[in-house]
Amino acid sequence: MILRPFFHSKGYTLFNHDPQIPSRLPSVPGAPATDSFGLYGDRTQMAISNFDQVCPLCSFGARDRYGARELQNRDVAIKVVDKYSPDCPDGSTELQILRLLNSPSMRSDPRNATVPVIEFLEFHDWKFVVMPFLEGCDAYDLLTSHECLDFGCQILEDISHENIMMNFRGSLPRKDFYDPESQRAIKFDPIPGFRSTFPVRYSFIDFGQSAYFLPGIHPSKCRGRPHRAPEVNGRFKYDPFAADVYQVAQFFYSWFGRVIYSEVPGIVELLQDMSSMYPPDRISMASAAARMRVLYDQLPPQETLQRYPIEFFDYASIPRSKLRYNYEYLKCLKLNNVANLANACSLSLSVLVTSGWGAIDFMSYAIMYNF
Repeated sequence: MILRPFFHSKGYTLFNHDPQIPSRLPSVPGAPATDSFGLYGDRTQMAISNFDQVCPLCSFGARDRYGARELQNRDVAIKVVDKYSPDCPDGSTELQILRLLNSPSMRSDPRNATVPVIEFLEFHDWKFVVMPFLEGCDAYDLLTSHECLDFGCQILEDISHENIMMNFRGSLPRKDFYDPESQRAIKFDPIPGFRSTFPVRYSFIDFGQSAYFLPGIHPSKCRGRPHRAPEVNGRFKYDPFAADVYQVAQFFYSWFGRVIYSEVPGIVELLQDMSSMYPPDRISMASAAARMRVLYDQLPPQETLQRYPIEFFDYASIPRSKLRYNYEYLKCLKLNNVANLANACSLSLSVLVTSGWGAIDFMSYAIMYNF
């Protein structure tokens, strides 16, 4: 590999990609550095399989990112972020955003929860960033409401679990075992603790699809995830910040909100206020963060909370009453200048059927609220 000697000259030894080699982690003499990028965990129990499971750097053949070990015996991730082009002399958007986020003023801001860049590297026309090697935030189940709300308080600024990493280093506890009789994996009961054993910090990564713009200037189109806000799919311009709030709410509910709602009064109401179908009615991210913190502070002692694995499976809709759902839907129609209410009713047929409302109910409701 042409990049291996280049990275080695900079002090980084790449992991070995060959699955036939017993140990794919490079051997570095000496004890690990005491400064490990704020990571925690018993490093001596590091398992190769854990690297394979949580990061595609070394086992899934990713061509834009690499796992490596540096001279102080710390593990890093090296990512391609740009290739020079005369059409874009300032570099890719991701490179520009990473430079901004890692400027002295931004890096010293305690609110900056993005993964730090250790070093920017250049090899011919290619540009790379070196970052701490972190674990995926969903590498291990959330186990309590405390862990869920701690996660929510920390990351109320991002939109998808694939873009959030956590500062654990070492081997993940085994949470299941293979049962030869049933030929399937069976979880230990109780499942071993993980996040409760060290101070977790979450970091945001991957800015390849991000947008940077000056205050007051909104892009007219942004890319979205499967849990994106409904207005993202429309033909009208929209507020990307309100769309982000919606997306975060969907993410929270899908992972843990639908599980912990009975133990955390107010969580569903918060997520509803974040995900109104009518964008101007959504609360701000700052307001959502403040309310999440209140819910977190009101939790009873951690040892008294129920303990069960909370896994992320798929995205689910946040429940709301028929009245609220249709009220928000009508406000959306009014916002988008849908003048013919009969056409609006026909457009919303699937909504009406799903919610159990008929067209007459919908029309009466619209007239009552002056739509």
